[in-house]
Amino acid sequence: MKRLLTNSILLVAIALFSFTACEPQSEAEQATNEIEDATEEMADAFRSESEELKADIKDLQQDIDDRLEELNNEMADASDNAKEGFQEQIDKLENQREQLDQELEKLGQNMQEGWSEFKTNVNQTMKDIRKNLES
Repeated sequence: MKRLLTNSILLVAIALFSFTACEPQSEAEQATNEIEDATEEMADAFRSESEELKADIKDLQQDIDDRLEELNNEMADASDNAKEGFQEQIDKLENQREQLDQELEKLGQNMQEGWSEFKTNVNQTMKDIRKNLES
């Protein structure tokens, strides 16, 4: 009987504590929490897109480096007339590589303002460079 009484008192105490500890949030608190959650989700999405874009830029830089190596090897065995054409291609690729370096540096500055425009511009630049690499 004593045990039943002790368990009942403990159960009532837990129930009272549960009801008083779980006060409903005010509308302002709920709105604040929702805003914080949305902000966190946006920041996570930005970081994810940023890392993905960074990886794409680095992949393209590697493709440029590989193509530059090919052109330099071909140029070594080419005639003087052909060397001029190879050098033009090399110069163009080196300029594009430099442009990607600058974009990567901007990306490293954790820019969130103007992100959409920046991302669009970088993607277009990479598309143009890939098109050039394929030709």
